[in-house]
Amino acid sequence: VNGPRSIPGHKMSHLPPMRRTRDRPHARVYHYWLNLPAWATMSVHAKCLLIELLARYRPDEPNSFPLPNAEAARWLACAPNTAARAIAELTERGWIVIERRGTMRGSRSARCRVVSLAAYPSDTRVACMDDVLRWRADG
Repeated sequence: VNGPRSIPGHKMSHLPPMRRTRDRPHARVYHYWLNLPAWATMSVHAKCLLIELLARYRPDEPNSFPLPNAEAARWLACAPNTAARAIAELTERGWIVIERRGTMRGSRSARCRVVSLAAYPSDTRVACMDDVLRWRADG
């Protein structure tokens, strides 16, 4: 291994060599998103929720997130109604897709709303950011 870790006496030589098997979980917000009306007009809560979902996305796992209002409220440290508005904003602008609507009937796990990130493929659709790119504040 080349670099400072392989030089005897270097301040980093006592550390084990770096192994790059996989990227650590992270959220990637692309620079061009910042100039889109769909991003610029979003509330802070909606932006934070989108970043939470992006950080939880893993390419080798299904693009599917159970997202009840209470759970989103815990992530955002806000009221469930505020979290519901953030989810509605992300859906309206095309950042997320509702895969399954929540319901009042059935088992507790089956009642929950399930969303997916539009930028990545899911079991039911291909990745598509067209709605985000076309979204305008005037409708």
